[in-house]
Amino acid sequence: MKLNNDKMRFFLGFTDTCGVYRSVEQSLLSQGHRAYFLNLGNDLREKSYDNPFVPRLFRRTYDYAHCEAEGSTNFRSYFAQLAYKAAMIILAIWVAVCFDVLLIKSGAGLTRSRFELRVARAFGRKIIFSYHGSDSRPFYLGYTAERENYPEKIRELESFRNYLQKSEELADIVIDSPSSAHLHMKQCCLRQVIFNPAPLDSFPDQKIDYSESKPLRLLHAPSDPLLKGTDVIRRAVLELKSKGYIFEFREVNGVSNEQVIEELLASDIVVDEMYSDNYAGIFALEGLTARKVVVVGGYAFEHLDEYVPDWARAPTARTRPEKLVELLESLLCDHKLRQLYRSRADAYIKTVVCPAKVVKRLVTLAGGEAPSEWFFDPKSIEYIGGAAAPMEEIEENIAQVYKVNGAQSFSMEDKMNLQKILVNRASKN
Repeated sequence: MKLNNDKMRFFLGFTDTCGVYRSVEQSLLSQGHRAYFLNLGNDLREKSYDNPFVPRLFRRTYDYAHCEAEGSTNFRSYFAQLAYKAAMIILAIWVAVCFDVLLIKSGAGLTRSRFELRVARAFGRKIIFSYHGSDSRPFYLGYTAERENYPEKIRELESFRNYLQKSEELADIVIDSPSSAHLHMKQCCLRQVIFNPAPLDSFPDQKIDYSESKPLRLLHAPSDPLLKGTDVIRRAVLELKSKGYIFEFREVNGVSNEQVIEELLASDIVVDEMYSDNYAGIFALEGLTARKVVVVGGYAFEHLDEYVPDWARAPTARTRPEKLVELLESLLCDHKLRQLYRSRADAYIKTVVCPAKVVKRLVTLAGGEAPSEWFFDPKSIEYIGGAAAPMEEIEENIAQVYKVNGAQSFSMEDKMNLQKILVNRASKN
């Protein structure tokens, strides 16, 4: 189904992740499209418009019903649930009538049946489900805290896979990454092409400084030190200092976003994370927006390069975790190399992830005019390096999962080549 690309109307819901969907909404509005993001989670970004009556009514009944649900099952609770269901019907009709495209994070609706999305589909609206990693990746390809619960986790994985695949029946388009879309069956649009709006709101009143500090300043600001590989970064810093390199290193966490941004602007090299499965996460993208050299570690880059067009690859300085010291040595010693990364960041922010470009690509996708290079088949995925954990831990996860119920434990029966790779890796452990 093709849509009029001039003034497309987008509804976004129902939760955000690091401000991505609020940024998309603002980008759409800035380019003259109608857009409304109904965020039922925490929303730290101030809205610059008045909420329409229908979502305002729904939000009030939503909050009222959830508040009453925590109390006893009395008449007030019954009435709250009744009012909530009525408001949901009104909201579903409002969305279906007023918008052309529904962009839904993780394919999650308001109800188990996703009634509101089915209403929109009945009205002929286009539905796009977008995924961001942990909402589509099998658990054994990530950090696993409780290995003794593997049998239960495997049962949950099978249910989760069935849920995702049934979700695809509702969606016209699925957005995901070749490094995390293992459980999908339907052709996916590359997340690297669509979901990378420059976080311009992070620097509303700040002037970007292109000069370097003396000595150079390195920054690491982990949201979760365990998942970001902070220990690897600390060891690298100590090794570099033992070799005689002179630089300042700042590690900050548990502080306000404003303080993190201040540290970011005062730094020269940003060491983001060591176990990423993407070229750049949100903080790395903020670093690029500030025209800093951004270091990202992980195992997925070669795999991603097989799918993602050159222009859509965020220009971070990429490395495997075990080669971090080598990369940092190069960056500390080579001013021209640092300037090269800065200039690439500048070009990327101006020509790829500025709001106008992001909106143009999203509208092209929703309008059914996206080129074939924007898509990939999940059945071709061969990546098993996971995210948020060292390779040794991922391999141990794979081996332990295989012990429970053999190849069937992986829930990859529809991807026999990937299943074979997993079995071979499990057999080596």
